[in-house]
Amino acid sequence: MKEKQMLSDIIERFHKNKNTLKAELKQAIINGCETYGDVERYLNINEQEVRWNGDKLAMLLITELREEFNCEKNNLSLQ
Repeated sequence: MKEKQMLSDIIERFHKNKNTLKAELKQAIINGCETYGDVERYLNINEQEVRWNGDKLAMLLITELREEFNCEKNNLSLQ
């Protein structure tokens, strides 16, 4: 049981860290892009790179960010 709790605690910390990193990356993308088209281009370019490198964590972040930006796509401008 103790090992199961330890694993659960580690996974919980991982999720918190992932969400913090995702929020920081999202803000950096918003600051650097003017439109959702710019965001999509940025994510596509970086997605190709992380696929090439086999970075599964970066791929997860890009996938989640793409989903979030697609949900928010009501305006033409991010500013």
